[in-house]
Amino acid sequence: APLSRMLTVLLPFTLVFINGRIETGAQVDADISVVWPTVRNLGDWDQWQSIFSIDVEGGGEPAPGTDILITSYFGFPWGTQRTHERIYALNDGNDAKAICWDVVSLVLGPIHVPGWLLLYSTERCVELTRSGSGTSITNWIEYKGLMSPWLKLLTNRVILRH
Repeated sequence: APLSRMLTVLLPFTLVFINGRIETGAQVDADISVVWPTVRNLGDWDQWQSIFSIDVEGGGEPAPGTDILITSYFGFPWGTQRTHERIYALNDGNDAKAICWDVVSLVLGPIHVPGWLLLYSTERCVELTRSGSGTSITNWIEYKGLMSPWLKLLTNRVILRH
């Protein structure tokens, strides 16, 4: 009975106070047709930003169901962090475009530890919308699970800065 009472209190607390989304955005003075290829080509992201690199499974074009390996370089106490993620949405509309992925596992050397085992999951999207003669970019990550506060603490400052 004490355990069930604790879970009854803890689960809503987790869902309301621990889960959360961080978001940043920018306006680019270029048409969406120019910006989209740069965003969509995940394998080249390390050419225009320095906080992580992405390897696309098979080196091909990203599509829903494609696995990606992300190596993050932003100040973890233990050095770099690697995550295995999967693209779940790719919107290639005329006035709105987006690419989204979610975490599959944390990669520790040759070992892949599933996110559910570590009590967390994340979803991330980069969304583009036509805005006058330019493009509005929104980059967000949504954290879920008991490890969410720790993940947000480690990544929030860096993500919003870049």
